[in-house]
Amino acid sequence: MNWPFIAISVVATGITAGRLWSQRDRSATTTHKAILVSLFSIVIGAMAYGTRSAVDHLLLIGDVLWHICACTLIGALEIISMMLRDEQVAPRKLRSVTIRTSTIIILMIVAWPAYLENPAATTGVPSMQDHDLASFTYLIAFPVFCIWGLFRIATVGWGRILTDLRRRPINTIAMAVISAGIFGFIWVNVTLMIYLNTGQSAELSNVLKWSPLFLSVSVTGTAVLVFGERVYDEIVAWYELRRLTPLWRRLIELSEHDLHMSVNNLATPVKLQRAYVEISDAICTVRPLVDGPCTVDSTVEALSEGAVSDDPQTPTLSQAFPERKTRREDLELISRLASEYRAGAPERAVRV
Repeated sequence: MNWPFIAISVVATGITAGRLWSQRDRSATTTHKAILVSLFSIVIGAMAYGTRSAVDHLLLIGDVLWHICACTLIGALEIISMMLRDEQVAPRKLRSVTIRTSTIIILMIVAWPAYLENPAATTGVPSMQDHDLASFTYLIAFPVFCIWGLFRIATVGWGRILTDLRRRPINTIAMAVISAGIFGFIWVNVTLMIYLNTGQSAELSNVLKWSPLFLSVSVTGTAVLVFGERVYDEIVAWYELRRLTPLWRRLIELSEHDLHMSVNNLATPVKLQRAYVEISDAICTVRPLVDGPCTVDSTVEALSEGAVSDDPQTPTLSQAFPERKTRREDLELISRLASEYRAGAPERAVRV
């Protein structure tokens, strides 16, 4: 039993379940489908590889299955890399990947009986002249497919780093991590192909021991690609919501209108958006009583003490501040008010 690969399969299972749950209410795009296919391939392929010593007496199912899953994974990742590079990918390019992947999988299935007759076919041949169908499929066709597919995927990932790092840093870093793991697998496949076709099978263990590391790197990058931006948005929204909440609650309390709706079952980014909406509405209705010009400090003081008026002649909070011409200026005012109110709320609460 190869426990590192079994562990990777278990982790990938959790990632796959999370992906399915997060996409349960959304229509699946080509990219999403390809991501799921790649995750399922890791789940099945890593488990098959990790347990092949225990199940290979059953028609060599473990060995054949992980080879098929590896091909499927490479095909899915190639489609993902194309979709990330170009918003619109020509259908013929997608068909090309599908046909190439299907061809190598069909070749493996066709060669399966020959592999059963000669299980040693995949352990290496003394020279290129000693190949049969099974050894050609697993020692030449499969490595060439892997090397070509992995190279195409890896070059896309590294090629996007400089152009996309500022625009989408998390996804770009994730692609770079995936590419780093892929370049490791390219080295593994090139080295294995040379050893297996030149009678140097004794050196295989020195190369294969690096496979769990490279696979873990790729799985980590895939996890960041799948969940990274969503988690980042949740963290940022949570922090911003924590900063806005004291002001939000106070304005809702002081407003003479019922502006609040329940947000208990909403995602954190949606709660944050609702907070901004309700604060924006509230500053158009709350009329603070301040001495002199209305400033952020005087407004925060009035809100903290509940010094508001219901006289229509008293300017609302929105009217009391200088005119704001853009949504950005509105958000900047809200941000300043929220920061000052939250910073001073504990002190004023004790004083009141």
